[in-house]
This record gives sequence, structure tokens and C-alpha cells, in this order.
Amino acid sequence: MRGSSEAPLASRFLRQIATATWSVVALGIPLYRILPPEMARAWSGLIALLIVATILLGLGQRPKWWGIWAFAGYASIVAGITSSGASGPAATLSIGAQLLLILGMAPFAIRGTIARAPEALRVATVTFLIAQTVSSSAGVMQILGVSTLDQVQANGRSPGLAGHPNVLGLMSTIAIIVCIAIVLRRGRKSFLAWIALAANTLGLVSTGSLSSMLPCLIAVAVLLLANGIGPTRLLVTAGLSAAAVTFAISLPPISDAMRDPLSRILQVTGQTNEISTLEIRRQTYDSAWEYIQIDPLLGKGLDVESAAAIDLGTVVHSLPLRAWYQGGIVLAAAVAALVVASFVLVVRALVRKQDATATAVIVMIILYSLTSALFEQAYYWLPLLAAWGTLRRSSPRPVPDVSTAST
Repeated sequence: MRGSSEAPLASRFLRQIATATWSVVALGIPLYRILPPEMARAWSGLIALLIVATILLGLGQRPKWWGIWAFAGYASIVAGITSSGASGPAATLSIGAQLLLILGMAPFAIRGTIARAPEALRVATVTFLIAQTVSSSAGVMQILGVSTLDQVQANGRSPGLAGHPNVLGLMSTIAIIVCIAIVLRRGRKSFLAWIALAANTLGLVSTGSLSSMLPCLIAVAVLLLANGIGPTRLLVTAGLSAAAVTFAISLPPISDAMRDPLSRILQVTGQTNEISTLEIRRQTYDSAWEYIQIDPLLGKGLDVESAAAIDLGTVVHSLPLRAWYQGGIVLAAAVAALVVASFVLVVRALVRKQDATATAVIVMIILYSLTSALFEQAYYWLPLLAAWGTLRRSSPRPVPDVSTAST
């Protein structure tokens, strides 16, 4: 009898440990880039420890379409070994090991954690929303000229507490998706979700990040349609939302400091006197493609020194192209498989009306990755992997939807 009673206690203790530690990880996701170096290393080490321990203890589970992630892990090893690398094998293998951990092991560890300890997902989601809403609020304050933790706006774009406007844009969009999902599920009982939604929407606009805004629009449309909201209601909702945001950013002093999306589009596309970021991206794409034509199989190297595609030191802002340029054809194939699978998920969600929140988060991050510097950074991948871990598959253990975070 004693042995049988100790087993549930041990299981409960492990779930509590998982909940506490993954909540610490979730807290660091929107703040990672401003953490002191020692804290950043400790945060990364905690992630590695959690993933490896979960796998070694046999607590991992196969995620949906697990073969994609297994192949991604294999591709990471191949890329780490075969790509030359400007800094030598040690630096290249180090990045390959990071990719193996994130792409080849984390999906299994996170799926197992969510299945065995669904409360870990709920608490981690709430923790992320709180930290990200504070970051977005800081972004709005920065637009108004207030410095927060030495972070200030530049050229009408605020970094919040994310360290970069594009990162704040991505994190704000994740929070927006989750908040909308909570509102759809809980209705009038979701007052705090409405507040977080408003703060993160303003935070997103304050970044001026088109790389985040466009995926946000697509992901929210997927979320609403997959929840059974028809095209007419979708268009009405979009119109009212656009009107509300336009009114909010037109109020002084916000209108005096914040760059509106149209102005940002003109600047990005080179129709002003400012630097065209679209042109810089095009230069990196051309440079990467020239190298790929010379060596389409092995890649230039996964190390940091090999990441820059042009003399300005700018990395390739496209995950599939960067994977091919730095890691070679095998890593590029793994990334391409993930991109295709994500779009298949969208079709399935729209047809079957399931996995709406998870699919919206996944497709948003994938779309963001097509024009951003996303590569081996854990803070980019973890929200996607958490969403993927909730996808339905043939399993004896049901997993929760992330929109149940506050229930």
C-alpha cells in the first residue's frame, strides 16, 4: 500500500517541478535579449537541462508528425559536421548541437511534458502573457519618450523589453493570438485578456515591424475562421479593430511619436529618404543565393562568422534560405518540410475546425521566419514547439488547448 501511495506523490512532485521550471523559461522568452549575460546563460542552461532530463527519464512523447522533427534533428547533426564554418568545426558543431536540442529533442520533451502535466502549459502561458504584456506596455511608454530599463525607441520604433522591435512584434503577436483565443472561449469573463489584448496590440503597432504585423493579420484570420467565425463576421471584426487601433494611435501624444503602418511600409519599400530594409534583405538573399549556386550541398557554416551574407554584417532574413546557405541542402530540406507541414496544418484547422490556437501560433511564427533572422534562438522556437505539442494526434493522453490558460 505504501508503494502505491508513493507513486502518485512522486508523479505530483515531478509535475510541480515541471510547472515551476517551465514557467521560469516562459518568463524569459519575451525578455531574453535584455537579460544580463549570466542570467541569459543560466536560462539557456535550464532549457537544455529540462529537455535532456525529460528525454533521459523516458518522459517524452512523440508529437504530431514526429518524423519531421526527427529528420530536423538528423539534419542539424549533418549540418554541424559537413558545413565548413569560418571559425572551424568547434564553432559549427556548437550551433549544430543547439539546433539538435531545439529541433530534434525539444518537440518530444515538450509534448511529453504537456501530456503529463497540462497545468505546466497553463501556468507557463499565463507567465508569458504577464511578462509580454509588461514588455508591450514598456514599448508604448518608449514611444512616448520614457526609457524603460535603458531601452528606448529609435526612429519611431520601440523594442519594449524584448531588445529589438521585430522581437517585440513577434512576442506581441503571440500574446494577441492567445488573448483572442481566451476571449472566444470565456466571453465576458475575460476582462484581463481584453486588457492584455489592447496592450499587446498597441505594443505591436509601436514596433513598426511589418515582419510581425502581416503574419499577425493572417494568423488572427486563421484563428477566427478555424473557430467557426464566418467571412462576414471576420471582415466586420477586422474593420472595427482597424478603426479602434487607428483611433488610438491618432491621439496625441502617441500620434506625434509613433510611426503609422503606412509610413513604415513606405520606408521599408524604399519610397522615402530613409534606408530601405527591404533592399538590405534583397542584398542578403542575392548574396546567399550566389553562394548556394557555388556549393548547394554543404553550406557555408553554422557559426556566427558565417551568418553574415553581406559586408554590413546582416544575416540572411529568411529561415529556409539561411538554412540552405549556412547548413546545406539537408538542413534546408528539413526546414522546407516544416514550412509545408505548417501550411497543411492551416488547411486542416480550417476544414476540421480544430487546433485553432495552436495552428495560428505556428503559422504566424513560420511566416515571421520567412523574413526574419530566426535560426537557432530558443526564444523564437519555444512558443512554436509549445503550440505544436498541443496538436491532436492518436494518443491515450489528451492535451489542452493553450486558450485554456486562464481557466
